[in-house]
Amino acid sequence: TMTKDRRPVFAVRVGEVTYLGTTDTFYPSTDVWPRVEWADVDYLLDTMNATFGGEPLRSTDVVSIWAGIRPLISQAGKKPSEISRKDETWIGPGGVLSIAGGKLTAYRTMAERIVDRVATELGRSALPCRTGTEPLVGGDADPAALRSLLVATMGKASERLVDLWGSEALGLAADGGDLEAEIRHAVTQEGTLRLEDYWIRRSGRAWFTLDAVGHDLDIAGDVMAELLGWSADRRASEISNCRTIHQDSIACLDHSHERSVRGLDND
Repeated sequence: TMTKDRRPVFAVRVGEVTYLGTTDTFYPSTDVWPRVEWADVDYLLDTMNATFGGEPLRSTDVVSIWAGIRPLISQAGKKPSEISRKDETWIGPGGVLSIAGGKLTAYRTMAERIVDRVATELGRSALPCRTGTEPLVGGDADPAALRSLLVATMGKASERLVDLWGSEALGLAADGGDLEAEIRHAVTQEGTLRLEDYWIRRSGRAWFTLDAVGHDLDIAGDVMAELLGWSADRRASEISNCRTIHQDSIACLDHSHERSVRGLDND
């Protein structure tokens, strides 16, 4: 759908939730966890409410929030939404080859071009890089066929397993296909050492579940603690860290502010 300022935004279903995005907020400084402001939430909710019928979306419907900063190449006099998303490469005075801009979804083709460029600059003969087409771990199978194979035993859970782990979903399903199986896989196969790494990066449970910091997070902490030999204090610290990240991310959801600005009754 299109916003009032003619930008496209998306509503994408993932399991029990639908995520909305994106915005074009400018961040002048770096931050490990970029802060989302109420204006960003209001911008997306207004757009969705103007596009779809039914009960209006409100801030109380939001279960989680995250932000990632796109590193665009600066263009003087242009607003963030006007700056080109295309990546660019250049060689500096010291001979360092740099690449910037682009999109996360194109990172592998960008890497492929850089490797080929380096070989050319060094005058080396080499086969063309295959990074752009070489399957990632788990990417060597047909997702639809995998879902059909697993749905009889895993039900709707098969969709999540296949979407996240591809052909590795077979091993997870054989191990039970549940939360504990996911954690065992993350620790033993993916080198996960922090609960944050599993909860946010490996599984997306921090963003795509209705209760992002509920009982399941405690279970995850228990399983990781047993696998990695954590003390009780370390386990508590890992769980607390995930809950702190969540609370900081939704700090902008000032429901009283929404009532005064948008005239909504959230009671």
